[in-house]
Amino acid sequence: MTFKLLALIVFITIVESVSTVGIFEQCAGAPLNPTFQRCDPGLVCYAKSPFYANCQLPNNCPSSWACTVVESASTVISTPRTILANQPCDTQSYTVCAFGTTCLQRTPTESECRSQCQTGWECDRAVAKEFEQCGGEGYFGVTRCASGLRCYTRSRWYAHCAVRCPGSNWSC
Repeated sequence: MTFKLLALIVFITIVESVSTVGIFEQCAGAPLNPTFQRCDPGLVCYAKSPFYANCQLPNNCPSSWACTVVESASTVISTPRTILANQPCDTQSYTVCAFGTTCLQRTPTESECRSQCQTGWECDRAVAKEFEQCGGEGYFGVTRCASGLRCYTRSRWYAHCAVRCPGSNWSC
């Protein structure tokens, strides 16, 4: 009886250590910290920030993410550069606006870190594209998804726009 129990424990440990997660599934970051989960074969675990990483196709990391390849729970992910309120910003680089502000588009080529969109600015009409963040605690950006997309929640801290439900661990 003890041998069977020991064999079962070893089997469960091995299965848990080799289980992987699929495309767009979270592989590192809160609430998984300090746990790390490997991606399915052919996928890469890319960090959006120190708090979130998900499995993506190779060379397909969004430019606004940290894009650190997470290979273990001890991978260090840099924090984004903080831009002060009312200063120029962009959504294409790994930066973040100061707390209480978000990068809002003034014109097609200019954006500023502001607490709210100003009347007549481009942000009045802004929508998030596929796989762009659309919600989460502490997120102050665009919350409307482009036509044909829906905002799916992955965790308390992250949601993004997608055509269909990204996976079983998402609120769909």
